[in-house]
Amino acid sequence: MYKRNEIQLRELRGEDAVQMLAWENNQENWLVSDRETSLNLKDLELLIETQQNVGSIYDLDQYRFMITEAKTGRPIGTIDLYEASWNDDLAYVGILIAKKQDRKKRAGFHALELLLDKMHHEFELEFALARIQKWNIASIRLFEKVGFQKKIIDTYAEEEVDYIEFVCELEKKW
Repeated sequence: MYKRNEIQLRELRGEDAVQMLAWENNQENWLVSDRETSLNLKDLELLIETQQNVGSIYDLDQYRFMITEAKTGRPIGTIDLYEASWNDDLAYVGILIAKKQDRKKRAGFHALELLLDKMHHEFELEFALARIQKWNIASIRLFEKVGFQKKIIDTYAEEEVDYIEFVCELEKKW
């Protein structure tokens, strides 16, 4: 089991592109995302370069952090803000703990808490949202433990995927 001080969020680095490519193109991970096609290395290098060169996070609608073990620096996953609406004080959150052996050890819980704290105190957002497939019980439990509550159920007929939408009021959490 991880403790909160054993997990860190850090900015993306150029060398992260190869690792993220392997995670993004692992079709097992597609089951819990909207991904249907492979990414290429250039896509991830562009994401990293964009984040490194942006004047302000408020100029982007997506921002990714690497989740690492604090002691070793070993990357274990990613956590994203996406569909950020800075004027509406909200952003969606997505998380991936890449390897099964790193799951169910509270790394995701601590990474989410670290990001929500950052969203509220640094980015001054009021709401974090998440879309989770209704069959993904592990993710639903994780987000509920961190303080998210069911908002609405949306069925995206075009994609034939059922989601449950969750919201976390950051002001109430901190």
